[in-house]
Amino acid sequence: MSTVTRRKPSGVGAILKDEFMHPLDISVGELANRMGVSDEVVTNIMNEGDAGSDDLIKLAEALGTSSAFWLNSKNNTDAWKAGNSN
Repeated sequence: MSTVTRRKPSGVGAILKDEFMHPLDISVGELANRMGVSDEVVTNIMNEGDAGSDDLIKLAEALGTSSAFWLNSKNNTDAWKAGNSN
């Protein structure tokens, strides 16, 4: 019988930086402008802060992705943290 090891899923901030901001050369200010939020909101998301659903929906709209992508990424990370908080 094998044991399944579940690694921590990539967080919203890591995905945002590695898959969107860096490859597309989008600055914090530019993304904040697209989202209609302050630079601090984007920085908080990038640093794995407690991003709210509203901000993740704005992020999806600004990047042309689905809101489900970002919301599911956050939910997966939150669930992993809850299950591995020992």
